[in-house]
Amino acid sequence: MIAYLEGQILRSEANLIVLKTSDGVGYAVHVSQHLAVKASPEEFITLHIYTNVREDDISLYGFQKLEEKELFEMLIKTSGVGPKLGLAVLSVLSPSQLVDAVHQSSTESFSQVPGIGKKTAAKLCLDLKDQLKRHPISGFEPGPAGSSKA
Repeated sequence: MIAYLEGQILRSEANLIVLKTSDGVGYAVHVSQHLAVKASPEEFITLHIYTNVREDDISLYGFQKLEEKELFEMLIKTSGVGPKLGLAVLSVLSPSQLVDAVHQSSTESFSQVPGIGKKTAAKLCLDLKDQLKRHPISGFEPGPAGSSKA
């Protein structure tokens, strides 16, 4: 399983970059829209990788910060949320906005994400709140007014 990649960006598209490693191999890695937009060809980048293996597909999902990858893994543990929808959430909400939305039970924040309705938003708030209690993510604890540090 691939857990970490570093190399030069060959090209970037909507939510995908092609990363060329030092051994000359190019990996197609799904990334958040924020990262795809700011990524420029020839830029050196390091990514924490989530490898998604299905019967008919192996896909790589990349995150610049380990905390983003951890939040992504929490998102996709929720029933009805796969890797593409999890990445869509992180394309709309920053990690700190995501944690704040969970702690404030803000289903409206999740409903901004294409593909997430009221039921899924409520389920995400509930599931993620429980997961964050059991496995807090460093740097994203709720602050005094409910806002996360980040």
